[in-house]
Amino acid sequence: MMEDLRILVVCHHAGVGDYIQRIQPNLKFYFVYLERYGIIPTDEELEGITDINVCFGSQTIYEKIITKYPNIKWFHSITAGNEIPFAIWREQGKPPPFIYTRIYSLMDVTIPQYILSYILWSERKILELYEKQRKKEWAFSTVMDFRPLEEVRVGILGLGFIGKPTAKLCKSLSMKVIAMSRRPVPIENRESYIDEYKLLEGLEDLLSTCDYIVNLLPSTHLTVGLLNGDVLSACKKKPVFINVGRGDIINEHSIINALRNGWISKAILDVFEREPLPTKSPLWEEPGVFITYHTAYGLYREEHFQKLIDDFLENCQRFVQKRPLVGEVDVENGY
Repeated sequence: MMEDLRILVVCHHAGVGDYIQRIQPNLKFYFVYLERYGIIPTDEELEGITDINVCFGSQTIYEKIITKYPNIKWFHSITAGNEIPFAIWREQGKPPPFIYTRIYSLMDVTIPQYILSYILWSERKILELYEKQRKKEWAFSTVMDFRPLEEVRVGILGLGFIGKPTAKLCKSLSMKVIAMSRRPVPIENRESYIDEYKLLEGLEDLLSTCDYIVNLLPSTHLTVGLLNGDVLSACKKKPVFINVGRGDIINEHSIINALRNGWISKAILDVFEREPLPTKSPLWEEPGVFITYHTAYGLYREEHFQKLIDDFLENCQRFVQKRPLVGEVDVENGY
């Protein structure tokens, strides 16, 4: 029964609590409002909230919640990444005694669109055109050497619930798509919008042949530092590196080194080793680096959180019916 659920919702949109109460008036839930995303609620804010068996909130509050509510049965994260709970599971050497799910809607739309926007921005040389405009130069002959997208090769690292829609979107504009996954994909399960499948052992070949390298890998023991050092020296076409997966796949020094050696031409970075990115980080002023602020997802308005709540409540029905939940994380793999 839904009435048996006692749900803690930790969110930075005050209207979400009213929304849940309106559409599920019999649901027992507790709402904690945070001033901004990523804050961990204090003991005072959680005072009087007891006997919780379900939590809806960011992975950043995970450790706080499982410590305060040891009898929790299900944690639903509103982030795609799982590195915080994964680190705890690895330290403890055992999976959690409850279900862990993560957000599974909207990101497969907005993040591929973010990636495509930067590919088109780069291909159509928007920055160069704007610089010519600022100088009042009519530079027809110097910036009009655009190539058709059929000639563009996009390498996608990670073929999960964001990687596949990204590949499909790129292919819809006739780009060549090369995708790297952890496990072999059987022939019968391969998608027509992916031209080549690679495994981790094929990373060097992917890097050497692509014009764009898009990282969508989660943070796991196999991916942390994967592109560190001189790994990007395998790039032969001076690709644009776009990182919307996790920042710990490559450190700052390796990004800067790759740019200064001409291994890559640009670095579009939405995620970083440390967030917020420290003001002293050299990335802020490095030529060729373009920074966004972990905003590739882009949907932070209240109505978007209402959509996330709708999906969560559908999962609640599955939970009480003891059916498999959508978005459940494999705790051994970390995604």
